[in-house]
Amino acid sequence: MRYAERNHKKRVEFLAELRRCWMLYGKENIVYFDESGFEESVNRQHAWASRGVKVYGETPGRNHKRSNLIMAQRGKKWLAPVIFDFSCNADLVETWIEKMLLPELKRPSVIVMDNAAFHRKEPIKK
Repeated sequence: MRYAERNHKKRVEFLAELRRCWMLYGKENIVYFDESGFEESVNRQHAWASRGVKVYGETPGRNHKRSNLIMAQRGKKWLAPVIFDFSCNADLVETWIEKMLLPELKRPSVIVMDNAAFHRKEPIKK
């Protein structure tokens, strides 16, 4: 089976499981979380110009501030938003889930996350 077919099959299986969770727990009890980064200075690495015309520009080096956000969302409600100025890792995600997210979940919930390498499945399931 080719990669695209396997990927499609996994996606279909995930959506079927998510639908089952909707039926069992209610759509309002599905909670999504993710992390995102924001840079103070954003530059473009590419530009458009007429064929044969060279584009010149200045870009800052890599020593600029980057802020990160981790939060969850249930429907339109934000849960446990935290902004930090360092890299996200497994320990941070697991601590955030335990100390920030779980106390906000007052009813049975299904937590949906992506496949980021630092989302260690077994510790998070516990």
